[in-house]
Amino acid sequence: MSRILNMEKQADPLPFLTPGQAAKLLNLPTHRIHHLIYSKKLPALKVGTQWRIPTSEVTKFIQGP
Repeated sequence: MSRILNMEKQADPLPFLTPGQAAKLLNLPTHRIHHLIYSKKLPALKVGTQWRIPTSEVTKFIQGP
């Protein structure tokens, strides 16, 4: 968690994450990330056929409501 929070304080080196990168940071399987995206619990953008998740949204997801 501190890794993501530290990323937020920097000049956003990774403004977007792939579902695989988000899965590693959240310690979840990739299919769970896709489920969160499709259920609109984790906002993401579709670029062509690939999903990109804003790093800020992953941070918000970790921090909770």
